[in-house]
Formats: sequence, structure tokens, C-alpha cells
Amino acid sequence: MSLPRAADWLTIGGIGAAMLAWSWGTWPHAYVDFGRELYVPWQLAEGAVLYRDIAWFNGPLSAYWNTLLFELFGPGLRVLVLVNLAMVMALAVILHGLLRRTAGRLPAFVGVGLFLALFAFNRIDAIGNDNYLTPYSHEVTHGLILSLAALLAFAHLRERPVRAAVVCGVLLGLVALTKAEIFIAAAGGILVAFLLDAPARKLSVAAALLLATAAPLLVSFTWLQLAMSPAAALQGTLGAWPALFGSGVASQHFYGVTLGVIGLDENLIRMLGWGVAWGLVIGAGVALSLLLRPARRSWDERIVAGGVFIGVWGTVAWAGGALAASWPDFLRPLPIAMAGLAIASAAEALRTTRRDGRLALRTGLLVFAGLLLAKVALRVRLDQYGFALAMPATMAMAGLVLGAIPGWLERHGGDPRVARAAALGAIAAVVLGLAPIISARISERSEPVGRGRDAFLTDATTAHVLEEVAAALRERKHGETLSVLPEGVMINYLARRVNPTGHLNFMPPELLIFGEDRILEAFRGNPPDLIALTHKDTREYGVGFFGNGYGRDLYGWVDANYEPIALFGDPPLEPGSHFGVRLLER
Repeated sequence: MSLPRAADWLTIGGIGAAMLAWSWGTWPHAYVDFGRELYVPWQLAEGAVLYRDIAWFNGPLSAYWNTLLFELFGPGLRVLVLVNLAMVMALAVILHGLLRRTAGRLPAFVGVGLFLALFAFNRIDAIGNDNYLTPYSHEVTHGLILSLAALLAFAHLRERPVRAAVVCGVLLGLVALTKAEIFIAAAGGILVAFLLDAPARKLSVAAALLLATAAPLLVSFTWLQLAMSPAAALQGTLGAWPALFGSGVASQHFYGVTLGVIGLDENLIRMLGWGVAWGLVIGAGVALSLLLRPARRSWDERIVAGGVFIGVWGTVAWAGGALAASWPDFLRPLPIAMAGLAIASAAEALRTTRRDGRLALRTGLLVFAGLLLAKVALRVRLDQYGFALAMPATMAMAGLVLGAIPGWLERHGGDPRVARAAALGAIAAVVLGLAPIISARISERSEPVGRGRDAFLTDATTAHVLEEVAAALRERKHGETLSVLPEGVMINYLARRVNPTGHLNFMPPELLIFGEDRILEAFRGNPPDLIALTHKDTREYGVGFFGNGYGRDLYGWVDANYEPIALFGDPPLEPGSHFGVRLLER
């Protein structure tokens, strides 16, 4: 048995290595989001303090983890990429352990392969940053890894109740220091699993779990309090919770589109369409498995051959229409599937008098996967937030079509091999259908920007503009400060220019969370020497350009106190412009 398992991991490693090599250097966006993930740990390593010197609305864990890496190895994009690659490997092992326990060996193998092929190095979206090497927010990927590790620790609750509860609780407490929505999903999944697992449901175990969960929060509060007031330390420890409930960010147009309530009719039609496609594939596999019952052994080879033929035919037929189909939408039915599977799994766990720990764990995993989808419930896609929020649910579906359904067929006289062959054919078709999209996105990134360990690839226009900006900033006096509006803190990082205001992003959500008045006061109190205006179309937020559709007071102050000294690329913040940067001097 050891050789086949080794072959599994060799194949998984080969998939990961191939995707890493194919997408190398193309993961981060040149000025959207990811620059913050580099700038903040660089500044914290230089002595700044989160929440006090840098405006931040997530938990402190990821920022300070990346700071530790920069302090140990020096600042650099490649430092984060290599450490995140190690985390991808760890996540693959965790996923394999969970799927092996809850679904079986084949679902574990295929699920981890899917994770590496479609999610870990995701290059579906034009923007990018939807991957595990350069995520738009490390809080998402770190929170996801810690959540799944907590569920895996929960799997040992029967063997070592208190010890497993402590490990699970500490991991859950660390999740609370990342993003609120990740913690809600993880806490919900572990709570359901705990309530369903009667032998592990003891007061001592519950107390250990709760106290261990609280420990990281208490440590965070105590540590932050050394550098700021207790109120600020508490707000920092709570992370995004105050912003979620007090800023009105969730009601913005962008998040309405993300959730799917804007464009509801179209989203429901796509969900229904892909749901029918799923039903046809799964239903065909089940029907054929039942019709081709292996009553006589002489039919075995014919049945296997028929199943393989169905899989190959499905692969060719689906992949043939790849360019015409909306392949990133294939995950649309996931919320309905997770709700149904979680209810069915919970019912099965309640009916089982022995209270099988695997059933409780499987139900907890399904609840966790389902709750993660709440932010994108009516518009689940592989790109954007889907690279993280839809990943566990996709793994759960692999467990269903390759583990649970074939197992049920085997118990009822069907041939599970036919259903597995059909499911594998459909999975291969999805991967092949997405391959041209991935290839096109990767080919868009061909020009280098940045130097040394900070180098990466972007499109030719953006690379040319950013290199000109960086060259101009290098010719300026050392120590001059810079603020980039409305977005583009990557320029600060690449040029190693400090933003003295403490505010890093000036998109509509940030102006709501921190308040435009407060941000403007920060500029008046610590005006930067230079300001760079970048072109950013903010229509996705339901507003016009910065300074016109929103941020008028801040833009007015900049216009009154700074004068333009250089233009790189197209004029920014004007209709019809492509990417460009205007540099202004105080």
C-alpha cells in the first residue's frame, strides 16, 4: 500500500510543480491590493505599529507574521512567495487528511489535485491576487489554513479529548485574529461537529476548547496594549468586526454584486443552468451504475470499458465547448449543494447511535464550507473571492461524487466504477475547459517590474509606466514621503517611500471605514512631500472617479496644495484613459 500512496503524492507534487512553473511571477497585480501586503510588513519591520501608525481594519496576525518574515529574511516579494508556497504544501497535506477521513483515498487525491490545479495558483481573473502565493489579503489564506487545521485537530477529539480541544481552540483563536467571516465559518463548523459528536461532548472538553480559543485574543490585546490605549488595542484585536457593523461597507454596490443580489435574475439563471448540468452528469453516472449491475463477472471488463468511454466522451464534449462556456461559473450551485449535504450529513449523524466521529467531522466540514460561501452566495465563481471562499466546498463536492455516491451505489448493487469514471471525466473536462482561460491570463503578464527579490511580471503598459515612476522617484531626494491616491501603495513599496499619513488606500470602502474627515485630518497633520494620482475606475463600487464620484474633499485638498510635475502614461482619473500616473509636488 505504501507504493500507491507514494505515487499519489508524486502526482500531486507534479501538478503543483507544473502550475508553479507555468504561472511563475504572474500572480500579483501591479497596483491593486497586494502592494499593501508588502508595504505594511516592511513598515512594521522598520518600527511602525499597526493600528497606531498604520490604519488597518483586519486582525493583527497576518501583518505581524509577514513582519517576522521580513525581519528574519529582509523585505521582498519573493520572501512572501516562498513562505506562502510552503503554506500551500501544508494546506495540501491538511486537505488530504480531512478528505481521507471524511470521503476516502480517491477523493483526497483528486481533491488536492484540484486545489493545486485551480485554486492555489489561480490565474482566472484579470486583476489577479486571487491565489495563495500573493493573495489580496493574507488574512483570508491564513485564516483558511488555520480553520482547516482546527477541523483536522478536532478529528482527534475522541483519542485525546483535552489535548485535541486545546489545539483546536488555539487554532480557532488565531483564526479570530484574521478575518471575521473566516472565523464565523470556522466557529460554526466546529460547533456543529462538537454537538454531533456525543462521546466527545463533555464539559471538560468544551471548557478546554473555549479557554484555548480565548487565549490568542487575550495575548493579542495584552501585546497591543503595550503600544496603544486599551480601547485601541481592543479594536485592533477585534479586527474587522467594528468595520462590519458600523461603517455601512457591506451595503456598497461592489458587495451587492459580489453577493449576487445585484443582477439577481441573471445569477439565479446561471445557478439553475449549472445546477442542471451537475444533475445530468451525476445522474447519468448513477443511472448507468445501477443499470449496468455486475450480476455476472464476465461483464466486468465491459462495464469498466463503458465507464471509461463515458468519462472520455464527456471530457472531449465539454472541453470542445470551452471557449463558448462560462467556465469560472461552474461553481454556481455550491451553496445549495452545501446546504443539502450538511443537512443530510447531520441527519445521518443523529440517526447513528454509535455517533461515528467521522460523520460529525464531515458535517462540520460541510457547515464550514457552506458558511464561507455566504459572502458570494448567489454568485459563486472560481475567480475573485472564490479562490478561497469556494475552495473547501469544491473539495467537499469531490468527496461526494468520488466517495459518497459510489459508496452508496456499491451498497445498493450498482457498480461504483462507472459513477467514478463519469465523475472523473467531468472533473477533467472542467480543468481542460479552464486551461485556455488560465493560459490567456498568464500570457497577459510578460513584462518585468521591480528589481531583484521584488521582481514580478505584469502587462507591458503597466510595467512601462511603473518603471518610469520608479526611476523618477529614485532621482528625487532621499527620504521624501509619498502618498498614492486612490490606490497603488505598491509604488511606495517598490520605491521604498514612506506614506506619512498612515492611510494606504483611498477606495470607497476605506473612506467609509476610516471616514474621509479623519483621513483628511491625517493629510493636514502629516502632508506627504509627493502625491501620485493613479488611474482607477471605481464604477464597480457604484461611484465615479476619485475626486468626482467620491473623495471630493480629499481630492480638493490635494488640488489646492500640490502642483503636477510629471505625467507617466495616460492622464489618470479621466474617462477613456488607460493606466497612468500623475506625480504632484507639495
